[in-house]
Amino acid sequence: MAARPIILPLAQRRFVQLAAVLGITALLLLPMLWIGFINDDVAYISLFFRDNAPDPLRLLTSAGVTEDYYRPLSELSSAVDVWLWGWNPTGFRLTNLLLHLAATGLVFRLAMQWFGGSFLPFAAALFFGLLPVHETSILWIPGRTDLLCAVFYLGSVSNLTEYATSNNLRNQMAALGLFLLALLSKEMAFSLPLVLVPVLWWVGRNQGRQWRFQQTLRTITPFLLLAAGVVAARWLLLDNNILFGGNGPHTEGNILQIARNMAMFLAALIIPAGLYQLEELLAAYPLAVAGTGMALAAAALWFAWRNRRLLIPLVLPAAWVLLALLPVSRLMMRWYLYIPSVGFCIGLAWAMQWLCRNRPRLRTAMVAAVALLYAGILAATIGQWIAASNVAERLVSQLRSELRIGSGADTIYVASSLARIQTVPVFHLGFQKTLQQAFGNDSLVVGTWGRFVAERYPSRINYRYDSATGSVHLSAESGGYFLLMNKIVQGDNNQAMVEVKTDAGNATMMIDSLSASHKPTEITIAPQRPARRHLVLFNGTQFLVLQP
Repeated sequence: MAARPIILPLAQRRFVQLAAVLGITALLLLPMLWIGFINDDVAYISLFFRDNAPDPLRLLTSAGVTEDYYRPLSELSSAVDVWLWGWNPTGFRLTNLLLHLAATGLVFRLAMQWFGGSFLPFAAALFFGLLPVHETSILWIPGRTDLLCAVFYLGSVSNLTEYATSNNLRNQMAALGLFLLALLSKEMAFSLPLVLVPVLWWVGRNQGRQWRFQQTLRTITPFLLLAAGVVAARWLLLDNNILFGGNGPHTEGNILQIARNMAMFLAALIIPAGLYQLEELLAAYPLAVAGTGMALAAAALWFAWRNRRLLIPLVLPAAWVLLALLPVSRLMMRWYLYIPSVGFCIGLAWAMQWLCRNRPRLRTAMVAAVALLYAGILAATIGQWIAASNVAERLVSQLRSELRIGSGADTIYVASSLARIQTVPVFHLGFQKTLQQAFGNDSLVVGTWGRFVAERYPSRINYRYDSATGSVHLSAESGGYFLLMNKIVQGDNNQAMVEVKTDAGNATMMIDSLSASHKPTEITIAPQRPARRHLVLFNGTQFLVLQP
């Protein structure tokens, strides 16, 4: 009992709370260092290589623009890791872990600046550190773009919050400098000037000042000009017109698709697990799932309206989520939620504080329950990534031992490869670069036709191979299906069609059968000409060499 008066004040000190959050987060994520190379890790790391060594100077030219993206600081960080660690995946993932810890610390600082107290900053940062939707941003080496951008983004907002409070010009200059670094890390940073509007409103409200549009505009104008300058520089110097010249997925403007994406973004934040199954239900029963979601949203809006005066503090975190998502609202990818989730975590912490304002023990229990739920899901996810990377390493080693690839030009045609085990990527992207690095041959060409998604591993793929024509018929079992990228022929209902042939690059592909959720489960691949060298397929357990 004598220790209680000492422990409680110590636990309320900010540096102790921050150390506890960072320690818990680091301890939980430490096993991620055992994840090997997976998916397009190798392809991303070697994106700006020349003569098997990093070439940072290419980042300053138009060669640094890939698929309408320009992220020189993110690419440069990978080059630094190569110089420090070589081809050791542990070093790359350690950098990701440290960046995530830095972002978590900045969430703590922002929550403290905006709301003060001892409970809310601790809970918000703890939720952010353990949030399961951060899986890809943290565990995937290319997720570095989100982590690096977030550190600069949050640092910029924090400095501008200080500027709005103290009017210190150095804070404004620091905020602008960090904003520029965020823009050079990932394009999501273009949302920052929009996010600053509710931030300035909230800071002024806390100081008892009336919000004035002209004053807010004067404060954010330098950020708007800097963003416009970066757009102009990319256009004039790198021939990269990100406003009107892009042909990527972010150029789609279907308002219904944007609304659906925003709904899925919000669902991914609120539902910590099972979103993959929810997407399957949405595909199979769209009206029922959409109706349930709309009913829940309507109930939440009704509750918010009834308590609108009490819930005014939620305006800032809610506006943060929605405004930060605007630049990516045309394409739903979960790693886009890394920066928007800051608002969600702060809002969730505030809501718990408000609901349990007179019950501190209940409040503590609620935070602990959510944190344990997040931690359990994230720990299981890390285990799945480790297992998937072990599978990837074993399969690459198998190909390396069974195929004789020289140093000259050679070709491997892959009738099917293991794209994912459920939602965990294996060879989904960047397979060619992975094999080039494994065989030590940058001239190796790898053509992949059918990517297989396994609901569990090992799975089973039945196949028939016609050696005379080279055609392959594949049939998936155990709930698996083939992910054919953009080669699926779709009808008016935006669903895959069977018995329609489509060009798949050096082969003609046809979907023979679909699952109940309209996923291809049987396909036929007919090469347009015999494979010049090697033809292999994944049978659910290992690669089979059909044509040496």
